[in-house]
Amino acid sequence: MEGESPRCVIVLSSKSSGSSALQKLLCNGTNARHVQHTRHGEYETLFWTKAASILGLPQAQLLASEVPIAPRKARTDLITLLAYNVPRFVPPNDDEALVFEGWRALCKRFAPVFVEKSPHHLQQWSCLELMASAVHRLPDIEFRFIGLVRNPMDMLYSAWRRWRLAPQAAQFEWFQAHRNLLRFKELVGDRLTIVSYETLVSQNGVARAVLNKMDIEGAPVRVSSLHKNSVLSWKRDTGYGFQLDSTVAQLAAEYGYTPEELSKQPAFRRRVTDRPATSSTSA
Repeated sequence: MEGESPRCVIVLSSKSSGSSALQKLLCNGTNARHVQHTRHGEYETLFWTKAASILGLPQAQLLASEVPIAPRKARTDLITLLAYNVPRFVPPNDDEALVFEGWRALCKRFAPVFVEKSPHHLQQWSCLELMASAVHRLPDIEFRFIGLVRNPMDMLYSAWRRWRLAPQAAQFEWFQAHRNLLRFKELVGDRLTIVSYETLVSQNGVARAVLNKMDIEGAPVRVSSLHKNSVLSWKRDTGYGFQLDSTVAQLAAEYGYTPEELSKQPAFRRRVTDRPATSSTSA
């Protein structure tokens, strides 16, 4: 509406969790928009991981990824991103001003709702701390966050099929990201809505409820990549026998995934709560 503050909706997820499909759902046929130009695929900016590099903050090395990016390259990347998407923005010399004023400029350029999704962000606690800081440093921007959770077995199977990422190692990236998500909830409270990929594809009205929660207006087009067939697809692959580490399985259970959804072994059993739908609670 006229007179409202620009809003940003930041999708936080691991790789292969359905964030590209969710981004399409948020932006196609609605008043929400993502960047027009970025050197990365699927309209990802990696804005906050580049910001963390520029500011000298710690980041973990990710599997099959250029992250963390070297500080000088990260600064060049960020300035280039802003030059393409906000041509009138003059980059400040001060690094903190570049980061926070640059984000403000993007939010205003793609108002009323700017959508950002880069799976790299949830892996890095320093990126999440920067976002939480931006909430307070940019009071004229309204921040909303969507934590998109997916069964780690489905995510790992998808990553293995797409990029041949070894699930034995990738499972711990899922663990770190989703432990970070629970910690982040403590920082931003009700600004964060956690939703599972499974509820998006299986429960009528959940997608619309997410759009309403984000105050995104319009009639989104149907996203074909958001479908039920990918749920538990690893169980149908008789040659796929990976089993989660117990610490990863325990965290997945906190997000509501049942023993039957986490293992092919019938002996793996433990009672858990329902997974999150569109509640702003963390589990």
